Amino acid sequence: MFEEGDRLMSRQVKKVFISYSHDSPEHERQVLALSERLRADGIDCWIDQYDPYPEEGWPRWMEQQINEAEAVLLICTPTYRKRVEGKEEPGIGKGVCWEANLIYNHLYSNKQQTSQFVPILFSGAGEDDIPKVLQGQAFYRVHDEEGYESLYRRLTNQLLVTPGSLGSVRRLPKVEVVSDLATESAPVAGPSQDQARKFFISYPQGDPSDENLARFLHSGLTGLGHEVFVDIGIRAGTDWVRAIRDRIHWCDTLVVLLSERSMGSEMVHTEVRLAALQLGQTGRPKIIPVRLGYLGPLEYELEIYLGGLQHITWKSEADSRQVLTAIRNSVGSQEHTEPAPLPSRDEPAIEPGPDSSRPRAGRDPRAAILQDGPIRNDDPCYIERKQDRVVLDLAEIPEQTLVIKGPHQTGKSSLLLQYLSKAQSAGKRIAFVDFKIFSINDLEQYDRFLTSFARVLVRRLRLAVEVPEIGGQIQLLNFMEDQILPALEAPTVLAFDEVGRVLGRPYQQDFFSMLRLWHEHVSSPLYPDWTDLDLALVISTEPHLLIDTAYRSPFTVGHRIETAPFDEQQCRELDRRYPDVLTAEQQTQLWQLLRGHPYLTRLAYYRLTAPDRIRFDQLIEQAALDNGPFGDHLRALRVRLGEHPELLEAFGQARRTGRVDNRDLYHQLYGAGLVREEEGRINPANLLYARYFRDDR
Repeated sequence: MFEEGDRLMSRQVKKVFISYSHDSPEHERQVLALSERLRADGIDCWIDQYDPYPEEGWPRWMEQQINEAEAVLLICTPTYRKRVEGKEEPGIGKGVCWEANLIYNHLYSNKQQTSQFVPILFSGAGEDDIPKVLQGQAFYRVHDEEGYESLYRRLTNQLLVTPGSLGSVRRLPKVEVVSDLATESAPVAGPSQDQARKFFISYPQGDPSDENLARFLHSGLTGLGHEVFVDIGIRAGTDWVRAIRDRIHWCDTLVVLLSERSMGSEMVHTEVRLAALQLGQTGRPKIIPVRLGYLGPLEYELEIYLGGLQHITWKSEADSRQVLTAIRNSVGSQEHTEPAPLPSRDEPAIEPGPDSSRPRAGRDPRAAILQDGPIRNDDPCYIERKQDRVVLDLAEIPEQTLVIKGPHQTGKSSLLLQYLSKAQSAGKRIAFVDFKIFSINDLEQYDRFLTSFARVLVRRLRLAVEVPEIGGQIQLLNFMEDQILPALEAPTVLAFDEVGRVLGRPYQQDFFSMLRLWHEHVSSPLYPDWTDLDLALVISTEPHLLIDTAYRSPFTVGHRIETAPFDEQQCRELDRRYPDVLTAEQQTQLWQLLRGHPYLTRLAYYRLTAPDRIRFDQLIEQAALDNGPFGDHLRALRVRLGEHPELLEAFGQARRTGRVDNRDLYHQLYGAGLVREEEGRINPANLLYARYFRDDR
């Protein structure tokens, strides 16, 4: 043991130099305290404070210190990074310039394969503060004992865990090669070149079972001669985003692995949504759902896209080979048939989505659609806002038109369901139409859309009325007056969610002017058949992008309510639902990071209280990482923005300059929940988005 200890200590770092920027007197004292502690623990550490007047001058002194040091500790702060990268304004944060040149030269001459330079983070600093040239190297947080000990172990070469003795190589039995998959009778040859398929495997990250099956399917399908894309190990950043988007357009078949984790995965939802939209436009890819030990109801949006498709069941690793065989047989059965477009699903599954303490990215409206019982809000963490009182009062008044507008994920659907619940208790019937159920095929032509719209409306009202082919707005108006309105036996609310889906359609102005006409009929005594109707519209899109003529717009009449993120007081009210989780200071930090984003704030509390919970400092430090606590949301958001590069460019302009030259693009960014306007400046909606979408990603 003595000899081993001598060997370890003989290889320890003998001299250390600390490079830092003079951000403040307090920062300088922290650097001095670290240096003194290292010296007390036997490390020959030097900083400029020990030699304030070097005879050879600062440039030569710095060069000598870096050349002699076996380790250079870089105290990383925003100012330090800017100085190293040459982006800081003169006079801010003294020092660093000479070290920067030496560091870059050293890394360049050693092809960036040196461990001499060690990033160090004090309390409050983040990974974003590490100079880009050194990001990806191991770094150390030294504000607590654990972090300091990790650094000290590195400098003294004292391993926390030593490797065990090396054993002999074991001889394992031969395993059947995946590419030899066969039916019960004989081996199956790989497909010919014109029969080879292109697969995209979608799965939720973070669950070993999902990832292991994804790897197995990748190996098996590749062994059968197919091309397969799965995002395990793919490099993050712009190339990663483009790869996800492009590969969904590229593939013939999307295999989606559905576990309970999938139900809350925005990334899985996004990949399935993109594939379904592509399917509606081009007839491909085929979508194959695989249920991984989860036979419960699908999340609402997944039910829209996948509910009518036959699925494959996987219960354990013993089923993996059968799943692979079933996928192979499934795609083989359609090789000589024309692909069909995804059907429109106007009736969701009866069961609501799974009950989980994990917040969902969107509210499940199936209770309002099905009306098999009262529409209730059973969420114990629902935060009531002043808009709730307004809509609850309106719900009891007849002949109303309600418009709910606001950025994405700010509670519009929840507010609508509050309104519908109260209207229901006041004796009104509900007809809820979510425009997400309309396929690309439904939306392509106006007559086809009006026919689908009328059929869904009749179904929601549960009327025994046959719907003819609707050729235009006059025909739909006549159908309403001749067939639907006379059949209503009670005051009725027609509620339309996600109406912005018709944005960009050549008929969008005509459709919304028709809804405006409906409002005028409802509010006029000249049309008594219409007076038992209320209208409710929910939009994220700026109304003028849908219809630019005010007197023809349904969004300029009735009662208009706009949702917004939680204010700081509402966030503190939410915190009271989770006692003893955050201190007052941590509540403020979370508010500064998320600026009251309702879904992300709820998700943060889930991450802090779930069985696999993380610490608050970890949540803050890892917030903007692809695999961090908000990574699933951020990756999905980035992929969706990748479908509209003009929006991504406009968001970058807002983040850099505080403005967006194209006002329509600003409204679309606002509707997506990405920006906010304050005192004439357009900023990212929160610090999390600003960090994640930084220029050098």
